[in-house]
Amino acid sequence: MKNRHALLAFLAFSTSPIATAHAQVAADSPSTPAATQDDGYHVEDIVVTARKREERLQDVPVAISALSGSSLLQRGSTDIRAVATLSPGVFYRAADRRVPSLYIRGIGTRSFTDEADASIGTFVDGVYIARFSSALQDLFDVERVEVLKGPQGTLFGRNTIGGALNIVTRSPTDEFHAQVNASHTWNQEFGGTGVTVSGLVSGPIAERVKAQVSASYSDADGVMKIVNTGRTGNGGRNATVRGKLIFDLSDDAKLTLNSDYYDSHDETSVYRSNDVDGRRPTILLVRPGATSPVDPNPYKVTQTPGVKGVQRDGGGVSLTGDFSTDAVDITTITAYRKAKLFGPVDFDGTSLDLWLVTTESKQDQFSQEIRFSSKTDGPLTFGNFLKWTFGAYYFTENVHQDYTYNYGVDSSLVALPPPSGTGGTPITWVSTENIDVRSYALFGQVTLNFTDALSLDLGGRYTKDKKDYVAQAVTSAPGIYRSNFTQPASRSWSAFDPTAILSYKINRSVLAYASYSRGFKSGAYQLAPATPLLATQAAKPERMTAYQAGLKSDLLGGRMRLNIAGFYYKYSNIQVQRTVLLPGQTTTISLLSNGAKSTLKGFEVDGQFVFTRGLRAEYGYSYLDAKYDSYIFSPTVNFTGNHLPRSPKHTLNAALVADIPLSFGSLNLRGGGQYVDSFYWEPSNFDAGVKEPSYTSIDLSADLKFSNFRVGAFVTNLTGNRQRTQVVNINPTRLLEVWGPRRTIGVRAGAEW
Repeated sequence: MKNRHALLAFLAFSTSPIATAHAQVAADSPSTPAATQDDGYHVEDIVVTARKREERLQDVPVAISALSGSSLLQRGSTDIRAVATLSPGVFYRAADRRVPSLYIRGIGTRSFTDEADASIGTFVDGVYIARFSSALQDLFDVERVEVLKGPQGTLFGRNTIGGALNIVTRSPTDEFHAQVNASHTWNQEFGGTGVTVSGLVSGPIAERVKAQVSASYSDADGVMKIVNTGRTGNGGRNATVRGKLIFDLSDDAKLTLNSDYYDSHDETSVYRSNDVDGRRPTILLVRPGATSPVDPNPYKVTQTPGVKGVQRDGGGVSLTGDFSTDAVDITTITAYRKAKLFGPVDFDGTSLDLWLVTTESKQDQFSQEIRFSSKTDGPLTFGNFLKWTFGAYYFTENVHQDYTYNYGVDSSLVALPPPSGTGGTPITWVSTENIDVRSYALFGQVTLNFTDALSLDLGGRYTKDKKDYVAQAVTSAPGIYRSNFTQPASRSWSAFDPTAILSYKINRSVLAYASYSRGFKSGAYQLAPATPLLATQAAKPERMTAYQAGLKSDLLGGRMRLNIAGFYYKYSNIQVQRTVLLPGQTTTISLLSNGAKSTLKGFEVDGQFVFTRGLRAEYGYSYLDAKYDSYIFSPTVNFTGNHLPRSPKHTLNAALVADIPLSFGSLNLRGGGQYVDSFYWEPSNFDAGVKEPSYTSIDLSADLKFSNFRVGAFVTNLTGNRQRTQVVNINPTRLLEVWGPRRTIGVRAGAEW
């Protein structure tokens, strides 16, 4: 404990993300309409770094949404889940903090364990976050979150085949600044409560040295009641501390030291065993005669007593160097991160002593990136005819994970059941995996400005990945349940992914663009392979060819922003994770396979409209058609023509925001809602219970600001609608599911100096 407190104190001396909005008005940009000024009557401009240099959001010929820290704060959310309600085409669900499920335009990763890589890359201040359990960042001191849609392989790091979240943290201020926020919530289910506290201190600490330290703590009851133990599930507490130091070595050289540490102790992860109105009555692996009822209230569940909660901790340190010459800007990013996870799951979702799976993993990663970019107006732009960026990237990772499967006395697998029929000797099977990853990349992008209006971007990235893998299995019942083995394997993959973007400024307020790009996601080994042969079967890399076109416009003198983007994807070698029964047995395996091909197409609309000073509307709509062109899972199972999982056809978000000046301050009112069309959790669209009905959620908030203080109240999911946040389908046995929060009411307060 003492060492942990010392580590927290040290880490507080380095990194940072979120707090309030950093919407920068770019009125001095030559392409900015003269009327677009920060006067409350026009849509504000946001400066983004999606192409590794500062640009106005509206000048970037890429489908991108930028969300400020204050936009997230207004919604009462302090992590990435709020992004899905603000950016069209983004789908997010999570059973708990260790298994976030993020999809953009139907592209995501079904498997959430450490042998698989993410399809959506998460980057914090330029550092790639490799593991799912570390990607769900607390966003309490972030400047902005940029959501890039489509393959981003040219300028971003590993495995961004579907898109990227580029999280940019706030920088220390030139003068002293402090801020504190707190909130308290009540949930509709069982009167559960939650509390969140966060704060930061920022400012200069020496000549040419600035620092920021921030911390947050949250603790919330779970919304699923475990009726046979009196506990709740899928809640818990989380603490995060970040720090950032900036050393201005000179006018042309700067070093930024970031660090963060998180520690999470969640309540037990609990699934509900759903018989789908009697259509799936069988409990997986249950012995004859053992039963467990299903409560019609999905928030009331049962669980084997004594299951512990999920524990996560980790963090990292990065050093970024920015150096400038008359012709070239040079950026280097050196980063190290590590993470640990302990997570037991009662995987049968009943009170029976049947099937408990415990995951323990340790991960560490190191990355080094260096970029060389042309300096704006520098001699190597040849009169601003071209802009260019070239660089190299190196990434290494080690993952060690243990999956312990405990089959109890109520399992049909127990050895030698006694005549009493109460079960025999429990069986334990442990699968251990060690994965070493090495990745190398060279990348570059050039922008050719043929005229002030017409530009062409050409880029490419060469990537080479190597994965060394060792799988080991140990069973307490050799010859009865699986076997003991140790099996090494090694694979290498490489790819070249080009990008071409043609853009044309129709006038100072309207930009049109069309693009071609390719994406690559590395191959992956199996989760807990049951046999030595299966351990050697790696899924091939996924491939993506993407065509996109869009229009970005500021209309009505800057009062209306309307951005439209259309896309057409050819997606092949899709890695699909399915849990299946072994032929002729009651044993299951988790199988990662390729073979699927898909065409995804659709369009998105998003923007804002300023009615008058202090009153604006925000809106977004996404249409997605995502189906398998070809997916024959087995000779008897064909998913061709089915919808891709987690791919709702229609999503809509809208909000009305009013800022009302008062004699002693101001009042901010916000009313927003999101509609999500029905979708399927699994490729097997026809299995009972895998279709999620359409869902509408309404959120309201009111904040009163006076002097240096702010108080407010908010409600999320006003109508109390029910929706699942995770589904595990093991056909034909019962469905396993997790249900999300219903109506949540909260109050909050804050102050800054």
